[in-house]
Amino acid sequence: MFPFLKLLNSLHSITPQGTISVHKGSCLRQRYKKSECQHCFTACPSGALSWAEGELSWNEKLCQGCLLCTAVCPMGALNADDVSLRGLLKKLQGAERPVLACHRQAKAQGHARISCLGLCADPELLMTWSLALKKPLKLNMTQCRNCQHQHIIEHLETAVRMLPKGFDVFLVFSQKELDFQDRQCDRREFLSLLQPPRKSAPATLADQLQIPLPPANYRSPRLPVSRSLLLQVIELFPENKGLFSEHYWPQAYFTESCKGCHACASVCPTGALSKPERKGSPPAFNPQHCVSCGVCEEFCRQASINIS
Repeated sequence: MFPFLKLLNSLHSITPQGTISVHKGSCLRQRYKKSECQHCFTACPSGALSWAEGELSWNEKLCQGCLLCTAVCPMGALNADDVSLRGLLKKLQGAERPVLACHRQAKAQGHARISCLGLCADPELLMTWSLALKKPLKLNMTQCRNCQHQHIIEHLETAVRMLPKGFDVFLVFSQKELDFQDRQCDRREFLSLLQPPRKSAPATLADQLQIPLPPANYRSPRLPVSRSLLLQVIELFPENKGLFSEHYWPQAYFTESCKGCHACASVCPTGALSKPERKGSPPAFNPQHCVSCGVCEEFCRQASINIS
């Protein structure tokens, strides 16, 4: 590794990493007051997230920076300010055997780094990277068992188990299995990285991905970033659509008690439910936009809808 890059990694390991942004318009409990969503509260080991005075709040002093809350929120209402998902993908694409590592561990080898691998406990984010890279992705966890954030291991193992067949993402706990091959960077290439990008430079796959903006208000439907990126990559590589069998995307089932009022469509935060063409029929359902948040089930007074 170029000596200057080693120095940057060392500085990152001793520098506090970023903050968490709360997009209140995406929070399920903000959208529907009776929602019992507890994902971020349950995942947070330090109690940095709480529900007070009718809104979600984040306590920076209590936060340990494991980023699990950003991974488990079904709507992506929590985001790490110092993480550029497109930037990470660009760095990983340049490696023959891409490895993602943690900033906190200066000795942990990786072609790209984030403040904590807890961010990767989102299976859809892992699928996006796997499809885009078209090569196996390794997460360098060789030092995770000795870290204060070792609680992320269980969540990451669960996320990897949820990946459909054909997605090669590996959690690596030993240096031997890591088999890290550093990307060589000579002096000329390093100096070129310091120059502003040329306007004529060809766009990479990462450049083609669009990061959705937070909703303008509580009624505006919005896909979480991880689902949006995943759908974009699937469209760029349609040959991979077969990897997403009908057993992965959620399915909606309506009972005979459904009155066709479509109220559930108005509360759906992602637009997965919409008014059907035929009046009085159950809502139309788009499985690719459903994140199994459960708000429609909580909202329906007739208990006429089930998502599974």
